[in-house]
Amino acid sequence: MRSSNKFILLILSTITLISLVTESRKTIPSQEKKRELEKLLNHINKPAIKSFQSKHGYILDCIDIHKQLAFDHPLLKNHSVQLKPTTIPKWKRDNNTSQKSTSLPFRQEEDIICPPGTVIIKRTTLEDLIQFQRLESLGLKPTSKDRNDDPPGHYTAVAQYYALNFGGKGNINVWDPQVEPDQYSLSSLYVQGGRREDFETISAGWIVSPKLNHNHSSLFIAWSANKKGCYNTLCPGFVQVSRKFPLGSVARPVSKYGGKQYHLEISIYQERLTRDWWYVLKGEPVGYWPNPLFSYSGLAEGADNVWWGGEVFSADKDRISPIMGSGFVPQDDFGKAAYINGLRVIDRYSRKVMMPPAKDLVVYASSPTCYNVKTISRRGEYWSRAIFYGGPAGCTTEHDEIFDCIDIHKQLAFDHHLLKNYTVQMKPTSVPKWNISNNNSQKVDPILPRGISCSDGTAIVKRTTMQDLLNVQHLKSIGFNRHRHGHTEGNDIDLTGHHFATVDYEYSTVSGVKGNINLWDLQVSEDQVSLATMAIAGGPIENLASISVGWMVNPLLYQDHIHLYTYWTADGYKKTGCYDIRCPGFVQVCKRIPLGVLLKPVSIYDGTQYQMELSLHQDHATGDWWFIFGGVNVGGHFPNEGMGKAAFINGIEIIDGKGEALIPQIYTIKTHESSPNCYKAKFIHDDDDPWIRAVFYCGPGGCTGQLSSEESEGLKTLDKL
Repeated sequence: MRSSNKFILLILSTITLISLVTESRKTIPSQEKKRELEKLLNHINKPAIKSFQSKHGYILDCIDIHKQLAFDHPLLKNHSVQLKPTTIPKWKRDNNTSQKSTSLPFRQEEDIICPPGTVIIKRTTLEDLIQFQRLESLGLKPTSKDRNDDPPGHYTAVAQYYALNFGGKGNINVWDPQVEPDQYSLSSLYVQGGRREDFETISAGWIVSPKLNHNHSSLFIAWSANKKGCYNTLCPGFVQVSRKFPLGSVARPVSKYGGKQYHLEISIYQERLTRDWWYVLKGEPVGYWPNPLFSYSGLAEGADNVWWGGEVFSADKDRISPIMGSGFVPQDDFGKAAYINGLRVIDRYSRKVMMPPAKDLVVYASSPTCYNVKTISRRGEYWSRAIFYGGPAGCTTEHDEIFDCIDIHKQLAFDHHLLKNYTVQMKPTSVPKWNISNNNSQKVDPILPRGISCSDGTAIVKRTTMQDLLNVQHLKSIGFNRHRHGHTEGNDIDLTGHHFATVDYEYSTVSGVKGNINLWDLQVSEDQVSLATMAIAGGPIENLASISVGWMVNPLLYQDHIHLYTYWTADGYKKTGCYDIRCPGFVQVCKRIPLGVLLKPVSIYDGTQYQMELSLHQDHATGDWWFIFGGVNVGGHFPNEGMGKAAFINGIEIIDGKGEALIPQIYTIKTHESSPNCYKAKFIHDDDDPWIRAVFYCGPGGCTGQLSSEESEGLKTLDKL
């Protein structure tokens, strides 16, 4: 394939610096608090008649059914245990099975069963208590009747049935989403009743939380009564009767995208004679909430509504919100988006099992741009009444950025007329073998916002807003309509307001470049731009083809702070010229690193230096150009200063026309400075990696032609390096 005939490395920056402050998030209780928790732990864990070690690391105890924690509740002192409900609802299936799903019921992964007269309980550890209390303090609680009571970072996507009832049922699709610390993601059936001041709720389903279950999908229940809430068996109240289904145990197997689907067949209903509320899993009674726990205006005499759907919560504003369900929006069908099917309720008046009428199902998504829900009414077993729900990680960040997980075959790139029948390449056919090592004391990879990751089969994309499009147009109107690649002497191009300091390689044909770009977070005004970049360019200036990758601070494009960016043109900016994925062309294949993402941490003046390793190279088999960030394929198919003070790019290498990585000869590197009295570039070469080929560059900003004595001295010092 024909390679580019020119390589241009362009750096433009100012040196107003902002340091980054981090904080510890480790939870360490005081010694007094730890003693209190240990005392509580001894109270929660009742003496075991027999115990089992789970292969997932937790212990399952067989407890005398009459001596379990439930009966420490003051309202249950003289309670007689009900081993099973006196009546069992006749849950109806659809007669027509012409579109029967391939979903399989949950099955217990480990063949563990307790002896008769005992119940199986997951042993609570000190860490369980510490983390539960931390999550509770951060906002983990049963869903509130008043949506305004939801803590920041809490999102729901549910279908709601508002009518008097005695319970409901649903088959809850099981997934294992990736969740960060101080977050959870769950899917549940909810039964609720009461006014805001005496609201009571029961829910059951699966939950993923690193703090509670080491990031595995696990069985859970949650309930609240008399303004108090509880999770699983961490407090008295819920009476366990099952000998084989422990709450808090890992739910296995889980569903796979495009593969086998598994579900939990869950029902919560009020038994007619005793009016206890029963939790039944896969046809087996797991346990019940005795009627005395609830108030007359709450759940003692039935429920007001039933909900089905998902919730996510993130306590840390620095993290994006986690995946809900499978991570796919509900426009996707079976095997992709998460679902709950076989929706049923028990009517309060007839006491008969019924399908909730489609017109009476109210869908609610607290943040529909991130997570959504839709109802399904179709023919087939379980599917006459069902929902799809969920969404990808990344509802918001502290900077209100939204990230979407897009079907990799349906992204904007393929709207380009030249890519209509294009086959996606998930990775390049070959990866360059770079020469310069990146192992050195100053090399620290930047940390992207935690929690960003999409599911297989999708690519992560930063959502473009209407304001983004307006801002791009504004940038063009003020003159920032192209990158100034190829501005060598003699080019008749207006550079008013544009300043650059670069080192260029223009000696022979190249097909790739790599460098480690130092990260700084600069203060710029609204109509200003500061960036550091690497670029490949070729062709005459009037019909220039180029690709740039690096970081940019641009309040109009990225609100504020330093962001990862790309820019490309194929015709000298006549009809093409696009940032990131704001136009068709660039094919995103990475599910973790989105273009336009906020980068952090950043370098501190005279302190810790951070840098990102970027490379561009042309795949010689396909001719596609690939962008690689820190070894991850993002996509393609397109100054006394010095270290710690001046910005730098080191580890500079190129790929020659034969496809071999090489360190450019010293005489092939040239510096260009459009305003040398303001911004300087200094090419350096050393014997040690990664400084064999590198460049320092800097400038104080405020280039008006007159510099202060301090600024002039700083630039003179850079000249001496």
